[in-house]
Amino acid sequence: GSFDRQQQAFDSGGSLTDTLSYRLNLNRLRSNGWVDRGDSSSDFISAALRWQATDDLTFTLAHDYGDQRPQNYFGTPLINGQLKDSLRNKNYNVRDDKQHYNDQWTRLTTDWQINDAVSASNELYYLKAQRRWQNAENYNFDADSQQLSRSGYFGIGHKQEQVGDRQTFTFKHSLFGLDSQTVTGVDYNRIRFQLDSNSPFNDVLPNGQPLDRYHPQTGYFESADPYRDQFDSTTKQMSVFAENRTQLSERWSLVTGVRRDYVHVDRNSLVDGSQSDKTLTGNNWKAGLVFALTQDTSFYGQVATSTDGIGGLISLSPSQQQYDLSTARQTEIGLKQLFWDQRGEFTLAAYRIVKKKLLTDDPGNPTLKQQVGQQSSNGLEASLDLQLPNAWQLQANAAIVKAKYDDFEEVVGGVPVSRNGNRPVDVPRRTANLWLSKALTDDLKAGAGVRYVDARYADMANRNELPSYTVVDATLSWKALRNTTLGLQVNNLFDRTYAQSQYNEGQQWILGEPRSFFVTADYTF
Repeated sequence: GSFDRQQQAFDSGGSLTDTLSYRLNLNRLRSNGWVDRGDSSSDFISAALRWQATDDLTFTLAHDYGDQRPQNYFGTPLINGQLKDSLRNKNYNVRDDKQHYNDQWTRLTTDWQINDAVSASNELYYLKAQRRWQNAENYNFDADSQQLSRSGYFGIGHKQEQVGDRQTFTFKHSLFGLDSQTVTGVDYNRIRFQLDSNSPFNDVLPNGQPLDRYHPQTGYFESADPYRDQFDSTTKQMSVFAENRTQLSERWSLVTGVRRDYVHVDRNSLVDGSQSDKTLTGNNWKAGLVFALTQDTSFYGQVATSTDGIGGLISLSPSQQQYDLSTARQTEIGLKQLFWDQRGEFTLAAYRIVKKKLLTDDPGNPTLKQQVGQQSSNGLEASLDLQLPNAWQLQANAAIVKAKYDDFEEVVGGVPVSRNGNRPVDVPRRTANLWLSKALTDDLKAGAGVRYVDARYADMANRNELPSYTVVDATLSWKALRNTTLGLQVNNLFDRTYAQSQYNEGQQWILGEPRSFFVTADYTF
């Protein structure tokens, strides 16, 4: 494909004996990338072995492995506040940049049908992740001197191991004479985490390294601070939960749930030997009603609470570690309908989400976080799936969201500044997707789609805005032989230049991939 993109994949599964079966998936991807020095690679392996010990008891051992080196690109800097198309393919990162993720996930799952009314499931799991970043991430243009400079030399490493066990029981029973099903469970895990970095991230040149915007010298990663071990932490979490669904009548059903989380974090500084710890608890619930108007049309409503921030707490500094868990409350109503002799499906949902004590990344410094007092969003989502006459198929979805900070003061230069009423960073008001496909013959299929994303703000002050974009993609597939299918995929058909996301408070636009094609050959045996 374009940019020397190559992908090889192998998928196999089947029975080894009457009681033993397997699944194996291999995936390898390589690309030179569409920006200078934009090479990327990824390797994934997924394997599973399932043993049917008895009619009621099965064991599944599974392992997933992934090794990724993504395209290391931190965006195209704006010049005098404008995007220059001549800089579209430039990469301003250093020569010895690093971005490497290695993840492994092993789990042993036991499913036991104890009797007709009771079943049990247990998952023992182990996760290991190693991550490494070494980049010059900020590219700022000075309008007065007309000079582009490079700064923000961040070197960060993560080492994480997690072991845990999740046990659930499912009961089919009667509740006040009504058909009911209850799921109860407990999840316990321990996370060991270590962070290495060149904190406090002082650059050798405090005002940045001058760059030629058209012919940027690559240079090497250099920091005034050494890369070293910073801290390690141990996080222990236990969750207890229960969910119930009761059939109130032929049309009405009630869904309820409760959950309690307990988290304890111990943190040890590997720089000065200091220690800190934090214990957090969260209590949450949900309740909802489902009304089946007809066999093909259902309405639902639900209220749910949740707590977040558990995963992020393992890497926070001692001062940030004292933050509470963020809390959220979501109210949602919606409908799901099958129509046109079940050749069409339509869903519609309206929701309101209120989050308090929310941890958010500081757009100007990816190593820092700030806590939002309250943030809310009201949204509407719709989807449509149609099987049309003459072998046409249409799929569409759209979303409208109004999100804002209700109670948040951003610290700017040591001074709190109210951002109440502002829209959160990188949140578009509207998004939409449309895909239309047709079977031209029994062996030949074609499709085209449109993706739309509305404008987004790049900073909490809502001063810097990324424009909206519309991108068209297309596909073609041909079953050349009984076991062989050839395909052509074209992304960004009209070669639009657009900002997919942003960095450095909107001073750098992460551009979407230019027009590209990918040819595939799938063989089954």
